[in-house]
Amino acid sequence: MIRDQDLEFFRPVSRRYGITIFLLVWSIYEWFVIGSPFWGILTGALALYCYLRLIHNFPELPPDDVDDQ
Repeated sequence: MIRDQDLEFFRPVSRRYGITIFLLVWSIYEWFVIGSPFWGILTGALALYCYLRLIHNFPELPPDDVDDQ
């Protein structure tokens, strides 16, 4: 489960999309290339969870505090 203190790591959009796409490609690879539907479903479920948590429902974080001087 992704905790609120971990959200700082996932602030860059590229990281969120990268992890989700990686898991989706891994799921397709496991299921169709290797022929292991159990691991394909498992990694597919992880990809779905990452999509829902990191892309669809990601909270808006306030911008970093930067001194404009």
